[in-house]
Amino acid sequence: MASTLEKFIHSLDLRALPRVLQIQSGIYCQDSVYEMFGNECSLSTGEVIKVIGFKINKLIARFCENNEVSQFSDKVEL
Repeated sequence: MASTLEKFIHSLDLRALPRVLQIQSGIYCQDSVYEMFGNECSLSTGEVIKVIGFKINKLIARFCENNEVSQFSDKVEL
């Protein structure tokens, strides 16, 4: 099943790491790699990467009442 690299990594169980991945098709390029390391990075078909962990960059929470989220509920970004 095809998946974006970002979605796949976030679906991994932390207990299953480290995980070695091979890029199967397309080119993956993510701005966050550029922002973190100051270098442009792209992964081409056939390249191998090792996922050793991941961290949460942003958390968005909504306040709700009676277990319901309304369209007017406050949203807080942490």
